[in-house]
Amino acid sequence: MASGCDWQETYDQKEPRNPKPYALALLWAVIMAPITLLLGAVQPFTNIPFQVLPLVMVGPFVAAALCKLSVPSWFPSDAPRATTALTKKAWIATALSSLVYVLTLVLLATPGYTPFVVHDWPKPIAVAAVCIGFTFGSWCEEVGFRGIMYRALAAKLGPWPSVVINGVFFGLCHLQYFGVGVLPVSLFVASAVLLDVIMAALWTGSWAHRVLIATAIHSVVNISIEANGTDLAQVYPYVAMLAATIVSALCAVALGRIFKIGDLLPAKQPRQPLNPPTI
Repeated sequence: MASGCDWQETYDQKEPRNPKPYALALLWAVIMAPITLLLGAVQPFTNIPFQVLPLVMVGPFVAAALCKLSVPSWFPSDAPRATTALTKKAWIATALSSLVYVLTLVLLATPGYTPFVVHDWPKPIAVAAVCIGFTFGSWCEEVGFRGIMYRALAAKLGPWPSVVINGVFFGLCHLQYFGVGVLPVSLFVASAVLLDVIMAALWTGSWAHRVLIATAIHSVVNISIEANGTDLAQVYPYVAMLAATIVSALCAVALGRIFKIGDLLPAKQPRQPLNPPTI
C-alpha cells in the first residue's frame, strides 16, 4: 500500500461546497447531448475536416465548462495530489499499456483503406494535424466523460460501478456505429467499458492530472484505429478492437497493482471526501 507520505492532500476551500454528484452527472449529460449533435450538424459548413477533428468530440468539454460556470458547488472535492514518484510510475504504466494496445491491434486488425488524412494536404502536415486534432478531441471528451461524469459517480458509487456506467454511456454516445448492427455496437460498448478500466487502473493525483492520463490513452486508441484505415462497416474490426482493449486492460490492472497506482485494486488511492476537511 502507498504510505501516507506519498500523498500531498490539497483541497480547494475558496468557495463553500454542497456537492451534488448525481445531479452534476445528469446535468452534464443533458447539456452535452444537444451540443454534441449541433456541433456534428455544423461541421460540414466549417473548414475543419472530419479527419482532423470531428467537432462532436468538443461537445463534452463545452458541457463541462457550462457546468463549472453554472454550478461549481456541485462538484466533489478534488482528489489528493500525487507525489512526483507516483506520477512517474503512472506515466510509465500508461506508456506500456498504450504500447500493448497498439501492438495487439496491429497484430490482429486487417488494414483497411479508409483515408487517414486529408488527401490533398502535404503528408507530414496532414499526419501531424490528425495527431494534434485527435489528441485535442480526446482531451475534450475526457474532460466531460471522465472529469465530470466518472468523477461525480465515483464520489458516491466507488470505482467499479462508475467504470461500468460511464463506459456504457460513453460507448452508446457513439451514434455513428448504430447503423452497423447490434453486434458491433455491443462489442464497441464492451471496449469502452474496458477503456475505463485501463484509465482507472493507472491514473493518479488530481482530476486535472487524471484527465491527462485518460487523454493519452484515449488519443493513442483513436489515432491507432484511424491510422490502420479500418473499415468500421464490418464486424471483425470491432472484435480486434475489443481483443486489443482486453489485453491492454489486463496489462494496466497488473501494472496498477505493481506500481500501487489507480483506483481499482486493494492498493488503490485514498478516496477523497465529498466535502473538504475543516481545520
